[in-house]
Order: sequence, then structure tokens, then C-alpha cells
Amino acid sequence: MIGPCARQLLDVYDQHQTSVVTVTRTDVSLIEKFGAVGGRWVDDAGQRLLAVDEFVEKPTADFARSNFRINDCTENEFLTLFGQYVLSSRVFEL
Repeated sequence: MIGPCARQLLDVYDQHQTSVVTVTRTDVSLIEKFGAVGGRWVDDAGQRLLAVDEFVEKPTADFARSNFRINDCTENEFLTLFGQYVLSSRVFEL
């Protein structure tokens, strides 16, 4: 998938019809400043997609280490929200 980040996000939403967020790798020393996600990588035609199982706003380092281990991240690295979202209407119902 190539193109501006926002376009990629919309394309993933259109393809999967579910809420989509951007994430970035963040060092454990900064984890308490961001929302962190846990989940598993999904191979979808070569795209790097993470099926998010859990989200916690500003977790402690200990909580992140216990709950947010992601393959491909180092021991002190976690995936945190990057600030772009495409939300399904179901989010607003909840």
C-alpha cells in the first residue's frame, strides 16, 4: 500500500469495514504519554495490519510489559496510537 497515510487509512477501512487507527513504535520510557495497543499481526495480501485486541490510554511501563507484547517489537518497544483514526458508527453506539 503506497500513498499518503490518510489515504491508506481510508483504503483499509473501505476494504475491511471496521475502525482503523495508525500506530507507531514507542520506547517504554514514553509509554505513559500515549494510548497503547495490544493485538496480533494479520497477513492481508502483504499489508501490515494489526488486529487490536486491547487498548489502554497511558499505561504504566509494567502494565505494558505484561499486556502489550507485540511480535517484531523489541523488549522496550510498544505500539502506540499515532493520531489518525477512521471510526465506524458502531463506536458512537458504544
